[in-house]
Amino acid sequence: NISNNSRLLITWEAGSGKSIIASIIYNSTEKHDLPFITLNTNNKTEQQITKEILADNSIVNKINEGVIYIKEITNLNLQQQNTLSKLIHNNKTKIKLITSTVKDIDKLVQDGQFSHYLYDCLKISHIHIDPIRKRKEDILPLFQYFYNKIIKQMGYKSIKISDKTTFILTDYDWPGNV
Repeated sequence: NISNNSRLLITWEAGSGKSIIASIIYNSTEKHDLPFITLNTNNKTEQQITKEILADNSIVNKINEGVIYIKEITNLNLQQQNTLSKLIHNNKTKIKLITSTVKDIDKLVQDGQFSHYLYDCLKISHIHIDPIRKRKEDILPLFQYFYNKIIKQMGYKSIKISDKTTFILTDYDWPGNV
């Protein structure tokens, strides 16, 4: 659960399911009826990031309850990181903050490219997700979950998954995204 004034940092490579984890965490909290806002910093200019996340009329400053998920937190420049640190430190709202990155944030902190203070603020809780190719034991449960969900949505009757299908799924290398 995301406790009061809590932050969560989710790390690992693209397509490892960080957004899904953020959504699951949000849906498992007592705040799941409040807004869940995703702010994706990928392919955004510095001005767009400032406007969406840090400006006086930004989402972060407009809502006072709910969960904000910032995808690719490391795209913020150092000035933006310092501003976000101040917002977190002075936060008088009940906003919960989930952030994620595909980059090696520890190295960025060591190299002075990411604010140590913001890193400490964000890493109240930390989840590191390995890609599916390193989690072979998760392949069949994930497949079964999505298979059943799609079958139900389409109104079809479920069939038993063959041993051959099971072997193909678990033997596949799973490069790239989930």
